[in-house]
Amino acid sequence: MRNICNPTELDRRAARVHAVLAAMRTGQSLQLQFNGRALWTLSGGRAVSPEIASLVIASAHVRPAGGALFPDAPAQQWEIAE
Repeated sequence: MRNICNPTELDRRAARVHAVLAAMRTGQSLQLQFNGRALWTLSGGRAVSPEIASLVIASAHVRPAGGALFPDAPAQQWEIAE
């Protein structure tokens, strides 16, 4: 059976998640906006892909810092819980 996970892509994703968490540890928050679609950014202005944002907010080190715009939607702002 062939392994369908590409180790290089997994490393790339892990590096992106680590970079976002590192920025958040310096005081930036991860923010979600809706403009016809979900747009994730760090408060410093850097865009974050929805895939990476979903991995970041699943981290035990991150907590919501506000409410959600819609029922069953994620919070609009996330911060480091440490």
